[in-house]
Amino acid sequence: MAKLSKDPKLVFRVPPWASFFIPGEYADFVQLVSSDLRRRSVTAFVEEGFAILKEQATENQKISLLNLAQTCKAAPRSEWKTLIGNFFDSMLRIETDAEGLLEKMRDFDKVRDLIKVRLHGEGYMSHPQASHLVLRKVAPGLAALLVCDFGFVNTSVPASFLSEWGMSVDDLFALARKNVRAEGRLTVSEGTLLGGFSIDMMSGRTNYTASHALFFEDYLARGTGYGAILALPTRDAILRHIIRDMNVIEALRLMHMATRDFYAQGPGSISKELYWWRAGEIKLFPAVLAGGVLQLMPTEEFQHDVLDPIMQGN
Repeated sequence: MAKLSKDPKLVFRVPPWASFFIPGEYADFVQLVSSDLRRRSVTAFVEEGFAILKEQATENQKISLLNLAQTCKAAPRSEWKTLIGNFFDSMLRIETDAEGLLEKMRDFDKVRDLIKVRLHGEGYMSHPQASHLVLRKVAPGLAALLVCDFGFVNTSVPASFLSEWGMSVDDLFALARKNVRAEGRLTVSEGTLLGGFSIDMMSGRTNYTASHALFFEDYLARGTGYGAILALPTRDAILRHIIRDMNVIEALRLMHMATRDFYAQGPGSISKELYWWRAGEIKLFPAVLAGGVLQLMPTEEFQHDVLDPIMQGN
């Protein structure tokens, strides 16, 4: 049966991974997770951001609770029980029917339109199963993963399927971008002008919102040759500042603060970094927070191609 820590007082101490909760919320969350697992007659315990399911003959299964916790934090307390129940319904279904999902994926013609690309933090590149997945580094702090979207769950595409399907990595990523793009455009909420510049919020209703950064040219038709500053804090939000003048420096400072807040709140946290998008390329914009002071460190390319021409009035 599911249980809490042996020390009941620990549930009121919010651990770093769940710092967005206040103590009472964290205690409620852990209790609801434990109750849900208990009603399923699952032997499990909650520890360090994971629900650890004890298996009889195999290694314990660890299910990350971070995204679930962030989702609950953003929802009314009255919805938490349902959200947690739905989450474990999906996770345990995947566990019991993993082979069935893989078998469905073998017929490429049937899943062609379900192949999509999701962005994750760069840590995914060092995932224990990384060599068996179709992953691509997008930029420092960003990784793209090919998945098959079955609706109730998206399943990583096994690297071994590429040869079975007779597809190259480049062709599959192109197809995945096409399928995400076919879902429709994101909603763009243009920011209020702040001292002559704005930061826009781009949002969607799927787990692939951040993936639109991979074809961001669709959203910069009236932009400039300087490109845009992007932030991809979570799976369902993009922050954007179109570069037009030296206000880009102040925009970078504000975006840095906002990005870290969005990243901490989640759900589906991706990256705390800022990026420069131009002509289809996404590059890291280096910045360091030291002693509470943000230090922006433009690359030579950004200085030469953006800041210098702006200062010269070009």
